[in-house]
Amino acid sequence: MLGVALKNLSPGESATVQIVVFTPQPRLVKVLLAPHSVDQLTIGERPITTTRYTIKPQLGMLASLLVVDVPPVQCWVLKGDAPAFVKFEGPLYFMGPTWRIELN
Repeated sequence: MLGVALKNLSPGESATVQIVVFTPQPRLVKVLLAPHSVDQLTIGERPITTTRYTIKPQLGMLASLLVVDVPPVQCWVLKGDAPAFVKFEGPLYFMGPTWRIELN
C-alpha cells in the first residue's frame, strides 16, 4: 500500500501516512514518506529519471526506547502520466535482511 501512496504524491511532496503493523496486538504506526533525491537509472538500455523516497517509521517515544531503531527504506518511483514502481531497498520484515527489488 505504501507504493500506491508514493505513486500518488506530487513531485517534491512529503506525507505522513498510517499503516497497520501486525504485532501481537495490531497497531497503527505513522510512516514518513519523504523525497530523497532525483536519480538516473537504466532499465535495459533506456535511461530513466526517478524520484527516490525515504520511508521512515515514526515510532512513539516509548516504542523507540523499547525497540531497536528501525532502518529507513528506499523506494524509487517513475513519475509521469502513469507512475510506476522501479526499485526497492530495505528489509521486508522487522529486523530482516536488506532486500533489493528492481526492474531489469
